[in-house]
Amino acid sequence: MLNFTAADSMPGQLAAKTVSTGVETLAHKYIAGENIKQAIKTIARLRKEKMAFTLDLLGEAVITEAEAQSYLDGYLNLLEQLTKEAKNWSTVAEIDTADGESIPQVQVSAKLTAFYSQFDPLDPEGSKQRVCDRIRILLRRAKELGAAVHFDMEQYIYKDMTLSILKELLMEAEFRDRTDIGVTLQGYLRDSMQDLRGLIAWAKERGYPVTVRLVKGAYWDQETIHALQQDWPQPVYNEKAATDANFEQMTQLLLENHEYLYAAIGSHNVRSQAHAIAIAESLKIPRRRFEMQVLYGMGDQLAKALVQQGHRVRVYAPYGELLPGMAYLIRRLLENTANSSFLRQSLEDKPVEELIAAPVFGVRGDAGIGGRGDAETRGRGENGDKGDKGDKEDKGALSNSSTPNSQFPNQKQTTNNQQTTNNQQPTTNNQQQMTNNQQPTTNNQLLMSSIGIGTYLGKVDEATDHLMHSAIVNAIANGINVIDTAINYRHQRSERVVGKAIHQVINQGIANREELIICSKGGFVPHPNRVEWFKATYVDPPETSICMRDLAQQRHCMHPEYIRDQLNRSLDNLGVETIDIYYLHNPEEQLVDGSPEIFYQQLEASFTVLEEAVAAGKIGAYGLATWNAFRVTPTHKAHIDLAKAQAIAQGVSAQGKNHFKFIQLPLNLLMLEGVTLATQTINGHQMPVIQAAQQLNITPIASAAIAQGKELEKMSPLLNFQSKEPLTIPQQALQFTRSIPGIATALVGMKKPEHVAQNLELVALPTWQQTTVESLLNRLELR
Repeated sequence: MLNFTAADSMPGQLAAKTVSTGVETLAHKYIAGENIKQAIKTIARLRKEKMAFTLDLLGEAVITEAEAQSYLDGYLNLLEQLTKEAKNWSTVAEIDTADGESIPQVQVSAKLTAFYSQFDPLDPEGSKQRVCDRIRILLRRAKELGAAVHFDMEQYIYKDMTLSILKELLMEAEFRDRTDIGVTLQGYLRDSMQDLRGLIAWAKERGYPVTVRLVKGAYWDQETIHALQQDWPQPVYNEKAATDANFEQMTQLLLENHEYLYAAIGSHNVRSQAHAIAIAESLKIPRRRFEMQVLYGMGDQLAKALVQQGHRVRVYAPYGELLPGMAYLIRRLLENTANSSFLRQSLEDKPVEELIAAPVFGVRGDAGIGGRGDAETRGRGENGDKGDKGDKEDKGALSNSSTPNSQFPNQKQTTNNQQTTNNQQPTTNNQQQMTNNQQPTTNNQLLMSSIGIGTYLGKVDEATDHLMHSAIVNAIANGINVIDTAINYRHQRSERVVGKAIHQVINQGIANREELIICSKGGFVPHPNRVEWFKATYVDPPETSICMRDLAQQRHCMHPEYIRDQLNRSLDNLGVETIDIYYLHNPEEQLVDGSPEIFYQQLEASFTVLEEAVAAGKIGAYGLATWNAFRVTPTHKAHIDLAKAQAIAQGVSAQGKNHFKFIQLPLNLLMLEGVTLATQTINGHQMPVIQAAQQLNITPIASAAIAQGKELEKMSPLLNFQSKEPLTIPQQALQFTRSIPGIATALVGMKKPEHVAQNLELVALPTWQQTTVESLLNRLELR
C-alpha cells in the first residue's frame, strides 16, 4: 500500500500538492485575488464587461484588537489604492452614471465585527463605542476619496446590534446626508420583513436614502445547528421555498419605497431577479435607485444577461489570502452543492417552468408556521414578554379550548334561547347545552345569542344614528347580546353609535358589559375620501413604513401597522377596553391583484398583530369576516384556505394557543354556498366551509342573514310550506339562517322600530329542527 502518513513521503507530497492545487483553483474561482494588484486586474475585467463591483477584504470576526486595527488599516489602504487606480478608468455610462448623477466607481463592503475584537450583543454600548470610532474613520476617508461603503450582515446573533449601530451612526449630523452607504438584509431570517419595515421608517425620518442589499443569506447551516444545540427558536426559514417567497415580498416592499431606500437585489435565482425587474419596470423606478448584484464566480451567465438587458449589475468580489477566506469558500461550496440551489438545479435539465415556478410560502409548516420554537417568539409583545402567563392568558378573551363555544371567563350565563356554537340541536327551552363534552371552567359562562344585530347599512346622518342607537338598546334589552359593527360602517359613525348604546345599557342596568359580545372589523379605509385620507394618515408620516402599494383596490389595507392603528381607533370609537371579537374585514380584497403567496404572508403579519392585541387585553379573539372567500371554489382568485389560515394563527401564537376562533360569511336563502358548496379541504376531504369550521373548532357567524331583504318574496312558497309559525317572509328567512346547524349567530341589520320588533319576536322562539332545515335546503337547491 502507498504510505500517505509520512509528510516527506512521495505519495504524501503528491497528495498534498494535488489537494493544494485543487483548493487554489477553487479559490481563484470565487475570490477576486490574493492581493490588491490581482483584485484590480479582476475589477478591470468586470468594468470592461460593464459591471460595477464591491470589494470585500476576506476574514471572519477578529479576536484581538491588533487584528481589528489591521482590518481598518487594510480597508483604508484598499480605498487609497482603488481610488488611485480609478483615476485611470474611463467612464462606463451603464454603471458610473444614472439619471444625470455620478455613482461612486469604488465601493467596498465590510462587516462590523471586523472592527472590534469584543463585538458582543451582551455589551451593546461598549461594542457600539469601539466599532463607531473605527467606522467613522473609514466613512470619513471614503468621503474624501469619493468612495462608497456597504456594510454586510453576518450571523443572526449580530443582526440587531448591527442595525442598531448603523441606524444611530448614520443619523449623526456628519453622516446623515450620505447616500453612498448601504446595509444588508437577509431574506432567510423569519424577522427580516420586520427589519425592512423598520429601516423604511428610519429612512423616512433620516431624510436621505441608503442602499439596502437584499440577499437570501449564507449562514443557514450554522444558524440551524446553533439553534438546535441551544434549544433556541430557529431564526431562519426551514425550507428554501419559504425563503424565496419572503425574498420576493421583501423585494416588493423595498422597491415600493425606492424614494427612501435604494435597492440592490442580490440573487442567482432567475425568478428572483426577474420578479424584481418586473416590479421596478411597473413602478418606473429611476435607474439610480435600483441595481442587481451577484457574487464573483457565481451566476456569471445571469450577470451578463442582465447587463445585456441594460440593468446595472454589481459583482460582490472578495479578495485576500486563502486561509482567512476559507470560511467564505466553504459557504460558496455549500451554496452550490445544496439540492435546493437554483444554480445546481439549473444544470440538472429541470423544466424551465419548474425552475421559475412561484415559491410556495408555508411549505412543511415553514414561513413562521410550525417551525421549531416559533410559538415562543411570535406571540411576544413589543417588550419581548410572553403574551400568555398562567391563568391570565384568556382574561377577557373567548375560550381557547378544543371546541368553538364562545366562553367568556367571569361572565354570566344568558337566557332567552341563546344557543351554543357547534353542530347540535338547540333545545326548545331557555337552557342550552354545552358542545363536544366541553366543561366550563367557571359557573359564569356566556353563550352567544342566535340572533345578532348588525350596523352596516344606513345613511350617514344623525337620524340614522338615532334609529340605530334605539335598536341596539332595544335588542339588548330583549336578549340579544351579539353586536356587530366595523370601523368603515358609515365612516366610523356606526361604531360610535354602538359605543354610546352600550354605555346607556350599562348605566341603566339593562345589562353588564360582561354579558355583551362586541364585534368589530378592520381593513377597509373608513373615510369617504379613501385614497387621499389613507395617504395623508399612513403614507406621508415619516414614522410609518406603509406605502400606497399597500392599499388594495384603493380601499383596503392589511399592513400590520394599519391593522394595529385601526384596532386602536375602534377601541376609541366604542369606548371599551376590549373588543370581544375582532375581524380582518374582507381580506380577500388583497387577492384581487395579489398572489396567494403574498396574501398568506400578509395574513401571518396581521395575525401576529392580533395575537399581540389579545395578549394586551385589547381583543378577546379574532377571525376573518368575508364576503366571497369561503363561498368560492379553491381555483377562484378570492378563495381563502381556512385550514391554512388556522395553521398560520397557530404558528404566530404564544405556546401554540391561538385565538383565531371565528369566521363570518353571508349565509341566507339566496346564498347557500357555506353549507352546499365544497370549498375547503380538511385531511384530504372536500367539504363546505361550515363543516370545515366545525372540524377546525372555529365558530361560523352568518352575515346578511335575510339577504338584505332582496328577492325574498320569491322564496314565499318554499317558506310557507316549511314554517308552521305565523311569520313574515323576512322573519322566516332569519329563522332559517339562525337554525342552520353549526351557525352560532345570524346577523341582521335593524333600525326601524317595526323591523326591530319583528326580529325580536324570534328570540323567544326555538330554532327549527335539523330535519326541517335539511328539507328546505333540498328544495332550495332544486329550485
